[in-house]
This record gives sequence, C-alpha cells and structure tokens, in this order.
Amino acid sequence: MFKYCGNSRIVRIIIFLFISLWFLGLSFPVISSSTGLYILTPFLKRIYAEVCHQERYKSISIGGQQFLVCSRCLGIYTSILLSSFFSIFITIRFKKIYHLLIISVGMMFADILFYTIGLYEYSKIVAFGTGLFLGSISFPYILNEFENYLLTITPADEK
Repeated sequence: MFKYCGNSRIVRIIIFLFISLWFLGLSFPVISSSTGLYILTPFLKRIYAEVCHQERYKSISIGGQQFLVCSRCLGIYTSILLSSFFSIFITIRFKKIYHLLIISVGMMFADILFYTIGLYEYSKIVAFGTGLFLGSISFPYILNEFENYLLTITPADEK
C-alpha cells in the first residue's frame, strides 16, 4: 500500500506548491481578515465561484470569516492538500482504487440526496467528511495517472 517515492519527488513538490497556493486562496478571508489585503476577497470569491456554489449557510467560518468554498469543497481541497504533502515522501497505492472511488462518490451523492429530499438537515460536518474521503481517494489516483502520462512523454535514458 505504501512505498517510498524517489524519482518523481520534484514533480510532487511542484504539485504540492500549486495546491498550497489554491488552498491559500480559498482560505484568504479567514487568514487575512485583520489585514488591508482583505480587499482582494471579492476578486478571489469570483474565481472560486467557478468551482463552487458558495452558499453561505453551507460554508465553514472561523472567527466570523468564511472560506470561499462550501464545506464539501473545503473537505476535498483539505484532503488534496494533505495528500499532496504526504505524496512527497511516500507513494500511496490502493489495490482496488476504483471501488474506493465509487464508494466515495456514492457517499457524497447519498448525502446530497438525503438532505435534498429532507431525510435530514444539511450538515457541514457530514459534507466536509464526504469531501475529505473523496479528495483523499481521488488525489492518489489522479497523481498516479499524471505520473504514468509523464512516463509516456519523457524519453527513456539511453545507455
């Protein structure tokens, strides 16, 4: 399941840095609320509106400031950030990743369906949790596919 990663570390560090910038952006109102940089929030909010509905009652807030994405998206991005960090040091391999992807997507859709039909009230914790699960399963899969693609376009060393 876990294997030490060696030759693709630079690529993984670059990916982690890009994901960190993305996460910094969606966290901007929370971390910059007491600075003059807070005026950039409407611009960033517009950027993140392209990937999330940003309904206020579905967003997590800290210190009275909300993240620029909903709870579920925050869960997805949090687990992607953590997974990308850990991928610098270890390679995560799942034997039945397709099954886990189907389960994680199924759990997310079940949560959406259940609160939409009124089976229960919207829960930021449940939404965040299903996002965490989906992101933690999808990132290793996407990273593996990306690295396999890089292997196909990178010429092999000739001896």
